[in-house]
Amino acid sequence: MGVILLGNDPGIAEAAGKYGCCHIAELEKTEYGTPLLSDIFAKAQKACETPLICYSNADILFPFELLTAVDLVAKRFKNFLITGQRWNMDVSSLITADNVKVLMQSRHQVGELYRPDGMDYFVFPCGMVTMPPFVIGRPAWDNWMVWDALSKKIPIVDASSYITIIHQNHDYAHVPEKVSQNWEDSPESVRNRALFRTFCPTVEHSSLFSVHGAPWRISENGVLEQNTLKEHIAAKVSKRNKEFFDKSPFASALRHCLKKLCNVKHYEILRSIWHKLLLKTTGK
Repeated sequence: MGVILLGNDPGIAEAAGKYGCCHIAELEKTEYGTPLLSDIFAKAQKACETPLICYSNADILFPFELLTAVDLVAKRFKNFLITGQRWNMDVSSLITADNVKVLMQSRHQVGELYRPDGMDYFVFPCGMVTMPPFVIGRPAWDNWMVWDALSKKIPIVDASSYITIIHQNHDYAHVPEKVSQNWEDSPESVRNRALFRTFCPTVEHSSLFSVHGAPWRISENGVLEQNTLKEHIAAKVSKRNKEFFDKSPFASALRHCLKKLCNVKHYEILRSIWHKLLLKTTGK
């Protein structure tokens, strides 16, 4: 499996040469100098020499189970999109194979499971994705990936339970013209959200399209199975959100549906309602 490094930030060319990676230095950028994902996806897929490709942000650590998960899904589907939630952790020591294993084992004690609408990696057949000009490292583009797959009826697989993804905590000092501590209010973030709304004009918030919308999942034991709504809520929703769900005016109708419905046919309707409830209770 080949590795493609993109960008001309300090150290990338040296790392590519040291480890024998394909290096694509020149990328289309915004007026602030931030690369566009449309160019990244186009050039990476063109340079890819394998039938499958994995996009990953540079601050993500993967376990060996990633390859097993990809092989499992690729044997079942021709086209697919694999993604999952990440664990935020402070990583201050040198990264080695043994170190990463220790980090993953300690995630429940010192890490934090990030919210489901922030996805940092995607695996899919090379050539499947035509990315609009979203800005890298800003919101909404990953939610577009989920929307795009759903709109094309491409199976989405949530690998969160099987693959432990570690995101190395960092600050957002690099984000141009930000007001708060992260990128939420920066001009490039506003641009990304506006671009997302051109595809989904009736959707109030891009976070509605998250890993929770995946109709398929890989269980902790490595079994590829349908992600039914009953299992979905039981596995993903926090105690606080369950309490809110019980008190919700929609609760009676939704509970009735959950008792009667356990397939993917009407999943999207109920998922949309559920996410609106989540947005209301979390304030996102």
